[in-house]
Amino acid sequence: MKTKLHKTLFFSALAFLGMQAVSAQYVGLPFPDKNVPLEIGEAQNVETRIELENFDSAEDGTGFYIDGINTGDATTSPPVTGTYNDKSVGSGGNNTTYRPGADVDLMNDATGIVVTGIQGQEYGLYTIEIKEDGDYDFTVNYRVNVDVGNKTLQVWLRDANDLSSEGILFNGKLDVGTGVYQDMKIVDTEALTAGTYVLLVRYVSAGPRFDYIAVTRTSTLSVEENKLKASTFKAFPNPANDGIFNLNIETKWDVYTLLGSKVLEGEGKKVDLSTFAEGSYILRTPFTSKMLITQ
Repeated sequence: MKTKLHKTLFFSALAFLGMQAVSAQYVGLPFPDKNVPLEIGEAQNVETRIELENFDSAEDGTGFYIDGINTGDATTSPPVTGTYNDKSVGSGGNNTTYRPGADVDLMNDATGIVVTGIQGQEYGLYTIEIKEDGDYDFTVNYRVNVDVGNKTLQVWLRDANDLSSEGILFNGKLDVGTGVYQDMKIVDTEALTAGTYVLLVRYVSAGPRFDYIAVTRTSTLSVEENKLKASTFKAFPNPANDGIFNLNIETKWDVYTLLGSKVLEGEGKKVDLSTFAEGSYILRTPFTSKMLITQ
């Protein structure tokens, strides 16, 4: 049975236009089905593609659906008050009919409709539903000119009920271009809990064309074990005066800044941030995330 998105996730576009980004709530509705997000992971080892031209739509407050809301924001830390950000005026490429209400550069390429005309800091958001707890692989399909490197991509997976959550999956360089569409695995395995999420794909660098992100559930986790770890996990002391945190569960972990940049990774029951600036960081484990504060 398909799950309806909770109405409290949304507010009208009219309200959006009158609110500041810091207080506004996300308006996204999955495209093309406005009530049912793309379902991923119901069957193991079956790939589901998130077509990147299918960024979320929005609702204008009267029940009429529009193709999206462009934040027009070129900051380095994407807000969550629009369904996409395209920095250029007018829909570029050779496709102006697939999403005519959205100012996004799309084109009909050999593989179908793709995102093109990328400028740095543009992004799109996609509401999806993870059907089963488990390990998931994420692969991006893109095209970039031969021998072109240093193209950066960032991908977040945020709780649909709390889009301020970091949930970063990937922050790194694309493989060197081959001149044709190629696949690159960006997350080898990711322990995820079933639920509704918003995938945020941020194109940090200009130039590439992007077709889709493919997601495959590779194994199933014990739901009870996963929930037990998350509920009992602790990092202490927190705040830490010396920047050193102890964990009560031995696990692999990564540490990110609040802007989503990974600063440290490791494994075990100790996280040492003593050499980093005082402030707040996000500790991510395979089963939960937690904010760490150094002072």
